[in-house]
Amino acid sequence: MGGVPDGVVIAGIIVVVLVAQLRPQRVATEARAWWVLPAVLVVATVSDGGLVDPRHRTVSVFLLAASVLAGAATGMAWAWTTRVWEDDSGAYWAQGRLTTLGVWAGALLVRGALHGLALLAGVHQGSAATTLALAAALLTRSAVVVLRTDGPGALVRAVHEDAHDCGHGGGCGHGPDRDRDLYGHAAGHAAGHPAGHPAGHGGVHGKGRTTR
Repeated sequence: MGGVPDGVVIAGIIVVVLVAQLRPQRVATEARAWWVLPAVLVVATVSDGGLVDPRHRTVSVFLLAASVLAGAATGMAWAWTTRVWEDDSGAYWAQGRLTTLGVWAGALLVRGALHGLALLAGVHQGSAATTLALAAALLTRSAVVVLRTDGPGALVRAVHEDAHDCGHGGGCGHGPDRDRDLYGHAAGHAAGHPAGHPAGHGGVHGKGRTTR
């Protein structure tokens, strides 16, 4: 992945993504480009080559597949620890929780274990397995969050939005006046704001106050 050390690039991507996901984000806005970053990571990794160690092809392929599956599992857990709610206009919002950090801590432990197995087997992996696992996590997380909003139909609409701009200026506005999370809690009331009164810039109420 160029002259910059791969570990630094990967760590930087993880930090930037996690910081962003811990803030409220409109799901429809995410959906318009939910596949872009994973695709970039996959293309960059494949173009660099070195996915499989020619000296240990079978073990190398097994470890690579295990890394990708672990990444997908991380993405699913990440999505299910993400708070998703609907505002009065019908738009959906998503925000990571502190438990999301726990998911990533576990993912790093699994990645470390797989790397240790590779060292014991004498398999050279470089950063390919880690990058593909990260791509799988990002893609899976986005897909599951979209599915959580309104089932498979929401995912179809999200893919449709990737090819068509979101309403030519419509549907891409800012936050809601009052939120209702998907577990039935009135998040705006929990934040101490009456219905119909904005909470300030962005208008997202009850951030991090949903109980599950």
